[in-house]
Amino acid sequence: MRNFFIAEKYDTPQVSFDANTKVFEISGESFSEYSMDFYLPIIQWIDTYTKQYEGPITFNFKLLYYNTGSSQRLLEIMQMLDQYHNSGKGQVKINWYSLPEEYRMIEAGEDYQAVLKVPFEIIEQDFQAST
Repeated sequence: MRNFFIAEKYDTPQVSFDANTKVFEISGESFSEYSMDFYLPIIQWIDTYTKQYEGPITFNFKLLYYNTGSSQRLLEIMQMLDQYHNSGKGQVKINWYSLPEEYRMIEAGEDYQAVLKVPFEIIEQDFQAST
């Protein structure tokens, strides 16, 4: 399967899914009023990947900010990863990055973590959103 990449724009994050290393990352800011349109091809790619392939996945969320519409899409992605993990096809690890003392993002990560069974780590560190 081909890698998947979308460059960061003003209101949408960078998306970098490497099918070879199985490291997938969404980074930057996500506040487009058309979040469904933006996230639909991402969700479709993940759906196809998880149906065709087995093995571990590391998924990094390095978001500085996101709006309500984006939060719904992010939860949908995490639920897909949770389902894949629980199916036994492959282990998934979600890393939720937050800048230190960015309490809203830390709490958001804790909220996601509470509704998922997949291993989910909240990592507080300085980072560049698009890596």
